[in-house]
Order: sequence, then C-alpha cells, then structure tokens
Amino acid sequence: MNLEKLMPEKPDLKPKVQEKIKVVCAWCPDKKEKEEEAMKRGFKISHGMCSVCEKKLEDELERLREKYSSGGTKKTS
Repeated sequence: MNLEKLMPEKPDLKPKVQEKIKVVCAWCPDKKEKEEEAMKRGFKISHGMCSVCEKKLEDELERLREKYSSGGTKKTS
C-alpha cells in the first residue's frame, strides 16, 4: 500500500528525531537549579528519583514498617 497515494497532502511520515531529555530528581533540594541548567543547555525536563533520594526513602519506609509492625502504634484497617 502506498501512503503517498492515499494521503498525498501529508508531510514526510519518517519518525521524528528524539528530543534531548534530561531526567532531574524531583526529590532533591536543588532540583530547581538542575532544571534551570538543563533548560539553558537545550534539554526538556523529565522527573525521576536519584539513587541517594531513593535510598533515603527506602530507609524511611523500612523504619515505618518496623514501627508499625512492632506494636509501637496500632494499625488501622
């Protein structure tokens, strides 16, 4: 099937070049500065979590699991 015959008015259907995307940790205290620097360099911004913040969150979750499973505070259902 020839797309040009079916849709002659359509522009080039080749895939677009992937845009430059910089992943910035949404949890870091200095995320605003990192976002601004990336945008100055022509990147689009996406958010994720860096390994340092991930470790802090895992540690906090483990602390809370221990607290609530050891009878420190009763669980509510």
